[in-house]
Amino acid sequence: MRISDALVGAALLALTGCANPFSGADEVTRKVALSDGLVIEGASGWCVDQRSSRTRGDVAVVVFGSCAALAQDPLGARPEVAGLVTVTIDAPGAPLPPPAALEAHLSTAPGRASLARDGDAGRVDLLEMRSDEDRLVLRMRDDSPAAAQTPISWRGLFGLRGRMVSVSLFGLAEDPLEADEGFDALEAQIDHLIAVNAG
Repeated sequence: MRISDALVGAALLALTGCANPFSGADEVTRKVALSDGLVIEGASGWCVDQRSSRTRGDVAVVVFGSCAALAQDPLGARPEVAGLVTVTIDAPGAPLPPPAALEAHLSTAPGRASLARDGDAGRVDLLEMRSDEDRLVLRMRDDSPAAAQTPISWRGLFGLRGRMVSVSLFGLAEDPLEADEGFDALEAQIDHLIAVNAG
């Protein structure tokens, strides 16, 4: 479940650069519905970057940025933190291991390789992991080469309606996030996804 470098890099460049590549995009929206009815919706202030997101049937990689930036509206809604969120939805059929087992796996070299943008376990340092009965969240440093990306990111892994979901938060180089600030924003997005798909 590795996030595409091209998708994340392009979206972060859009958020940090002077030019706005969202001009002419479709109407700004906070959500995408998959073919099986699962809804991927951004928490308050996060909207879908339709040019960077990809969906195919019931799998998806959806990139979220500031609604204000995507709509080119200085008065538009903004998230509480500056950055970018990606939500990756795997195909049905591969249940998520319990958070404790997942934490143990990610502490190994193969596990760290699965988190690295370039697949190199040696470039990943797991800075902090937190888990409860239904999710694992972590803060990590990934020194893989990737333009416009900060090396620190937050990721959450959890199951949703029989699917494995990964939510990642990337801050901006010029406005880095504090550890708890990142965890709070990540957890808010996870809680929102669970709430909109309840029932």
